[in-house]
Amino acid sequence: MPGYQLVEIINLSDSKPKGIAPYENDIGLLDFLRELRQDSLPFPKFHRLQVRGLEDVLFAARPNHEEMALKIRRLLRKGAQDLERRLIEVQFIFQGKLIRGDTLWIEYRNTRLPIGHIFGLPIRQTDANDNPFYKTNFHLSNG
Repeated sequence: MPGYQLVEIINLSDSKPKGIAPYENDIGLLDFLRELRQDSLPFPKFHRLQVRGLEDVLFAARPNHEEMALKIRRLLRKGAQDLERRLIEVQFIFQGKLIRGDTLWIEYRNTRLPIGHIFGLPIRQTDANDNPFYKTNFHLSNG
């Protein structure tokens, strides 16, 4: 199903047997956001893409990490229709620990970063091997 899948790196099959398979194509967050701003997306239909580096960008933006998170959300929402139309799947890979409480956070370098400002409050899900992940649609309208 097209949308964003949020996965901790420790739950990928690269890190453990029977983990979640990482998508074949990878791109850094800033490159991904740049591609979303183009008039035409360079990704083909049914493309599966993993995005890395979100927590690095938010960490570097401190103390303005909340404002940066909201800016990233706006950019992702602008590209939502094109991503959805092409049935693209995007996997965000996180080095830190995802924490869901009153909002969604990533614990990274002993800092709580507000990724809920970007993705809302998606429901925690598990795959057939009990690996946790979060899933949300491209419009980020789930919470």
